[in-house]
Amino acid sequence: VMVHATGATGNRVQGNYIGTGASGLAPLANTTDGVFMDNVPSNIIGGIKPGARNIISANQSSGVRIAGVSNGTPQATFNVVQGNYIGTDLTGSVPLGNARDGVFITDAPNNLIGGAEAGARNIISGNRSSGVLIAGHDATENEVRGNFIGTDAAGRAKVGNALSGVFILDGASNIIGGVTQGDRNIISGNSASGIQIASE
Repeated sequence: VMVHATGATGNRVQGNYIGTGASGLAPLANTTDGVFMDNVPSNIIGGIKPGARNIISANQSSGVRIAGVSNGTPQATFNVVQGNYIGTDLTGSVPLGNARDGVFITDAPNNLIGGAEAGARNIISGNRSSGVLIAGHDATENEVRGNFIGTDAAGRAKVGNALSGVFILDGASNIIGGVTQGDRNIISGNSASGIQIASE
């Protein structure tokens, strides 16, 4: 799925198997990202109702990529990714990792991954790089809230990402978690750091 073009806002991608077969249990990979939002604002991937959940797994690049700076101004803003299984099968317990990161935000500010509401949690596990990568100087004020990153859907068994759970590279003022119980991420079982913050 690619959302790209001036004015491509207000779109919803819900209830799909993106990178698996019809059973949601076996890989049937797309050759690049599962979902790519390129220079577009205010779109929703998934949702808080179970029927809105996408299975976004086994793709040959990232599961979800949000990117873009146009004419020096970040355009990919206020997108929401919630309620999805990103890197697992339909059960949320078997890894079907995307070849890169589960969610990759590059030079894009003010996007929300997860949320405090019931049903907003993403399962971001089993991916072959980081669970969530936020990179670039324009990747600011993104929020990662209420997700399970590196565990199964119950939050009790390891389905680790191959690198860090959350990796922030050169981004400033991003929020991982929050002050309420619903904001809490469970970040466990990953092969590198739970949360890594670095600059080049």
